Amino acid sequence: GNEGGGGGVGGGMGEGGAGGGWEVEGEEETVRSRRLLPLMAGATALQSALYLNAARCSLLSGAWAAAMARAERVVCIAAHAGDAAERCASLRRTAIALSSRAALGGRRFRLAVTHAAALVASPLPAGGEAAA
Repeated sequence: GNEGGGGGVGGGMGEGGAGGGWEVEGEEETVRSRRLLPLMAGATALQSALYLNAARCSLLSGAWAAAMARAERVVCIAAHAGDAAERCASLRRTAIALSSRAALGGRRFRLAVTHAAALVASPLPAGGEAAA
């Protein structure tokens, strides 16, 4: 199984406890359910905005790791937004900027540079305004 490995999104929404969660069999690997992030069909922009507000609160309280994790969830939700991709584009850019700020606060400078590069490389929303 892939119990300690990265690449997943989630945490905080599944079952509690260190060993909690059931396993979901996929084509390639087994994933712990607490690492999954359910997407609300038709409400991905709302879900992104809620996680973005949680990331901002974590950033203001100095919880750098939590801010980065919540902002990364927004990036992942926006990547799978489907029809709402245009609406989530500015939220995605704001989440990348918040991730970079949280990485700076947590003294993870290489990660901050990586997020900043991702922000520069991400396309501007349809309105052409830069977020963050």
